[in-house]
Amino acid sequence: MAAPAASWSRTGASAGGGATEWAAWYTQLLTRATGQSARTLELYQQVLAAIARGELAPTALQDLLPGFLQARGANYTNTLTELTTKFYAGLVEIGTAHSRELVELVVPGGSVPDVTPPRLDSTDPLQWFQRLTEYAGQLNARAMKIYQTHLNRVAAGDTTAEQLQRTMSEYLERRLPEHLRQAGQLYFQLLNDLNDIRTKYEEDYLLGVLASFKRPGGDEAFALTLVAPLGGVASASLSVANTTEERAHVRCRVTDVRRADGVGPAFTPKTTIAPEHVELGPGEEVSLRLSVHLDKADYDTNVLYVGKLHVTGHGEPRLEVPLRITASEPASPGEPAVTKDAQ
Repeated sequence: MAAPAASWSRTGASAGGGATEWAAWYTQLLTRATGQSARTLELYQQVLAAIARGELAPTALQDLLPGFLQARGANYTNTLTELTTKFYAGLVEIGTAHSRELVELVVPGGSVPDVTPPRLDSTDPLQWFQRLTEYAGQLNARAMKIYQTHLNRVAAGDTTAEQLQRTMSEYLERRLPEHLRQAGQLYFQLLNDLNDIRTKYEEDYLLGVLASFKRPGGDEAFALTLVAPLGGVASASLSVANTTEERAHVRCRVTDVRRADGVGPAFTPKTTIAPEHVELGPGEEVSLRLSVHLDKADYDTNVLYVGKLHVTGHGEPRLEVPLRITASEPASPGEPAVTKDAQ
């Protein structure tokens, strides 16, 4: 009876240590999330104060959200996908190690042959999950083959089912707490990462809303706003960087534009983009300059027109920048139309 008592003591100690770690991780999560929420709440209160002072419209949060999602939504989705696939990849690593140890216990020297796990690819999660499923199937097939070898040994009288049960119980008692600890650490890391990206995008949005009332146009924080007298040229600049590890061929194109209120047909604007095509090395950045001629035949004065600037080749998916174009009252007779740059 002494041996089982000692074994139970070790299990209790491991469980106690694991519980202490989980409590510490949970406390860290709450502390971190509390600080993040405090910063977000402070920004939100600043937005409410700006609304109370009449500097922002009561519908500002709702009105500016589509532009923010258009400008930042793809990046948010990519980051979220990368975090979740990283989490699942970690679970696969833990499960693989657990499986190998079990097989080695059942049939010493008969470990599962190496099968290369799929490389994490956050750009194509569906294909990655498919390869992950195939990998799990290959691993399971090899493990079952090893287990069948053990069953054959039991049938031949070389070992007994009781010996297998005792071996498995001892293994779980010894190693399960560690596997649970690793899984718990992975889980809390995912929660912290999710809180980080949520907080980042909330803060970016609220800061953009606060910045919008300082400039005409409302949503300039998330779109290119071009304003010039009718018949003149409005210009804006946009910086694009190559965040990949390979050379990128960046191309730009302006879509058709139309009145924001839906009146009238869409049309192709008279635009100039410099440079329209450019090659960037890894980490390099270029400033693009977009100019729009506000032709009297195309634009009504003091009416908002909307469109998009598509930038491809700098990464995936393509960058879509909302355009907000307004032609103000034309210049007086004899006075040249003035070009205006969006800040």
